[in-house]
Amino acid sequence: MMGLCVILVGLLNASFGLNSFARFLLTVLLVGAGAAILQVAGNPIMRDVSSPGKYSRNLSLGQFVKAIGSLSGPVIPVVAARYYRC
Repeated sequence: MMGLCVILVGLLNASFGLNSFARFLLTVLLVGAGAAILQVAGNPIMRDVSSPGKYSRNLSLGQFVKAIGSLSGPVIPVVAARYYRC
């Protein structure tokens, strides 16, 4: 939950406008930190829910999905802000 809250704070920061480079950096920092917290918390949980012999496959899939979210997370608020500003 803490990781999701950190990401939410980062996205809310971006929703108020990225009118300075420092604000953009803060947004990227918070989204990345939240994703890292989720990954660290997810490793032991993944071991508990994976069937024997499938832990590494499930962990790789989870990290792949997290990477897509980390790459697109900072871009989505900017695109949404430009689209809805009309």
